[in-house]
This record gives sequence, structure tokens and C-alpha cells, in this order.
Amino acid sequence: MTLPKKHHFLPQFYLEFFKISPQTGRHPHIWQIEKAASPKTVNSAIKDTGCKTDYHTLDFKEQDKDRQKVEEMFSRLESEQANLVKEICEANQITETNKVSLADFITTMRFRVPAFKRYIESSLKNTVSTTYKLLDQQGILPTPPKKVEKLIQDRGYDFIKFDIANWFILQFMLDMSFNSENSAILKAMKYQLFLAPDEHHFITADSPVALYHPNYESVKPYGVGPAFKEVEITFPLAKSHLVKLSWEGKEGTIEVQEDHLLEYNRRTIIMADKYIYSCLSNDYLQEQVAWYHNISAGYKVDNLWYGKGAYKISRFIPVTN
Repeated sequence: MTLPKKHHFLPQFYLEFFKISPQTGRHPHIWQIEKAASPKTVNSAIKDTGCKTDYHTLDFKEQDKDRQKVEEMFSRLESEQANLVKEICEANQITETNKVSLADFITTMRFRVPAFKRYIESSLKNTVSTTYKLLDQQGILPTPPKKVEKLIQDRGYDFIKFDIANWFILQFMLDMSFNSENSAILKAMKYQLFLAPDEHHFITADSPVALYHPNYESVKPYGVGPAFKEVEITFPLAKSHLVKLSWEGKEGTIEVQEDHLLEYNRRTIIMADKYIYSCLSNDYLQEQVAWYHNISAGYKVDNLWYGKGAYKISRFIPVTN
């Protein structure tokens, strides 16, 4: 039996809470909007959306590729998460029990997406490349072949490419996705459930958990995280529901005004990596995506070289005003 290579980084159940209604075909669909200056909009089947080939494949050396192990783990988890979202949306409230499970769900959704996977891969490659450069400059490594030595002299070390095994990247991703300390911070925050007003809807994205800081200019050049008292976390649960986590204010359920809904959708657009997903596609949404297409948020890695050494700096750049 041929095992499927297509792996979903966004659960299909999750995207179905944003699906186009009424459903006209055999499978539920959703609008996929490219984050670009001229957004391409596609009416996409959810079964073919939010997925990548071999995204969760374990590729241990000298072993057959394992395309099922991580997929099966997420499948078991997602059945519980689907019930959680359904329960919250039907009751229009977040109970204390929901809060615990929701913190775990948001943590997982923050770290299982392509933007974070790409950051992990880039960070690991950066570490290997920097280490190689330092060891070579200190004469610790064997002398490279004359051709390689000439290339280093002519082009520097950037021409040397390093590949990181997918299983190794997944290990870091899953460690963060199920890290109890990350989830514990979210569990300590205050939860508000926002309901979309009539004729309006929330959108989601391929990086759906947005961290917002109202005045990031005051924090630069440092990054921020959920523990910052000014930070708000927004996560669209469904086209009709969005949850906001913060350190101040009252908990409860609120029907948001249109301008507030548009602000939370703005945060989702900026946090998006490549795609925004919506139950509707209209000129206004496409204009908003085009307007914010070159503004992004997320993890960033920098090297600061000094003498014979280097500092590696990882930061999270938030959505801001």
C-alpha cells in the first residue's frame, strides 16, 4: 500500500470552521488568498489546502522513510482539538477546563506551521555554517582541497550548503509544540472570546497565532514573547469566533464591533506567511492583503561577528501598529 505523502500543517477540521457555505460539491472548500501585491485567489478543496509533501516524514539514515508516525500522532490529537473548538463555538464561552486545553492547542498551532519549521531549519543551518567557519579559521579542521580553498577565498563561506534532515527539524518543532512551559504561560493569561457581528467574519492563515505588541518601537532591537505584559495573542477559532489572550482586562465573551474585527483580521494578515484563508473572497479583503503583503512578523536569526567569534541572536518580531 502506498502511504500518502501529503501532510497537513493546518488540521482539516480547523479549516472547515472557515469553509465556504453552503457547500456545493462533495468536499468542503475554502478561499485561499496569496499574500502578495496582486493576490491570487483560489477556491480550494480543504483536503488539498494547508498541506505539503513529506512535511511530517521521518527520514532517518539507512531506514525507510516513515510517513505515518507523526501523522498518526497528530490525528489522535486533532480529534480532541476538534471537539474543543466545537464546544467553545456552540457554547459561546471558554470555561476553565477549555482554557487549559485551548492553551495547549494554541501552542501547538503556533509551532507546527511552515514559517516556524523554516526558522528552525535556517537556525540549524546557521549554527552549522558558523561553526564550520570558526573552526576553519582557527585551523582546527583539516585543510580543504585546493579547489574548495580557492572557492572560500573567492566567494567566502556562503557557497557551502548544508542540509538538515527532516526528522531533526521535526524534533525541534515538536519539542516546542508540546512544551509545557510555553503552554503554561498561555494558561496564566486572561481569555476573551470574540464573536463576529452579522455579515462579517474572521479570517485565518498559514501562521494563525498572532503575537501583537502595541509599540514595538520601544522594544527594538529586542524581540518579544507571550510573557511580555503588553503582548496580546490572537487566534481565530472559526469564521465566527476569535480568542484573544492578554495580561490585562476582563475575561468573557464579547460581540466585537466591525472596526475591532478588521483590526484582528489585520493582525492575521500580517502574521501570515504565504496564505490567508477565508469563507468569503471580496475586493476589500484582497485590497487589505495587498496593502500589508510586504509586512511580516515572526522569528528572525542574526549573526554578529566579533574578532574570532560570533553571537547568534534569535528574536520574535511581533505584529505592531
